[in-house]
Amino acid sequence: MNLSDPLTRTVWDWLKIELRLHALETGGDMYSVSYDFEEGAGAEAARGACLIYAKQVQTMVSERASREKRLEYYLEWVDAERIMIEKIATDLVGEAPADLRDRFVYRIMYDYGMGARTICELRDTEIVWMEAGDGAH
Repeated sequence: MNLSDPLTRTVWDWLKIELRLHALETGGDMYSVSYDFEEGAGAEAARGACLIYAKQVQTMVSERASREKRLEYYLEWVDAERIMIEKIATDLVGEAPADLRDRFVYRIMYDYGMGARTICELRDTEIVWMEAGDGAH
C-alpha cells in the first residue's frame, strides 16, 4: 500500500482503535469508560478524552459526599486509566510517547439514565469542577 494512501493508519489511529476496544471489553454496570477524540491540523494536535462512568459517582453525589472524599476515588480511577493508555501505547510502538499525558483529559461522569454530565475534569495535576451545585458541601 502506498504510504500517501488515505487508508494508511497512523499510530494515533491505532491507539484510538485499541482504546475503544479496551472500553468495549472492560465495560460493566459498576464501572466503564468511553473515549472521545478530536483531530486538529496534524498529528501533534490530536487529543483524547477518557470518560469515566462509575456507579460510585452517583452514590457519592446523592449522599452529598465532600469533594475531598470523592476525589480520592476519582484520582485512583484516573491513574488506572492513565496506566492502561500508556500500556496500550507502549504495546503499539515500544514506548509511550513523551507527550501522551498532555494529549488526554479525564472526565468523571454522572450518569442520570437518559444521559450524563461531567462532574469534574482532570488533566495532569489540574482539577476543574464543572458545577458548584453538584452535591458537594
